[in-house]
Amino acid sequence: IIKIWSKDGKLLKTFQKHSKSVKSIAWSPDGQTLASASADKTIKIWSKDGQELGTLKGHSDAVNSVSFSLDGKSVASASDDKTVLLWNLELLDRDILFKRGCNWVRGYLMTNPNVTQEDRHLCDRLQRS
Repeated sequence: IIKIWSKDGKLLKTFQKHSKSVKSIAWSPDGQTLASASADKTIKIWSKDGQELGTLKGHSDAVNSVSFSLDGKSVASASDDKTVLLWNLELLDRDILFKRGCNWVRGYLMTNPNVTQEDRHLCDRLQRS
């Protein structure tokens, strides 16, 4: 369980989705995101209001430490499995993933004769990035 407190001691938020003890937390440089490392072998990414944004799985033992990069786009985690993993948080953003995917398949959708007219425009609402 993670509890966020105000300076005057008032409980502001409680985050509780890890199945085992929380070993470490870190705030993103902009203060909008929190990362938590747990004995359950995962890292969870949270919005400051307590919404779970994603779970990072890759360690084979308890995760003891977590830290954001200076730009807030990556997280490093250290585990009892004797590894340090680097995580790209942009991969948690579905909009970014959809844009990348659509940029990759846009030409195929527009030129393949076996694609329906409706499906040719699946990516039209997403801007190219």
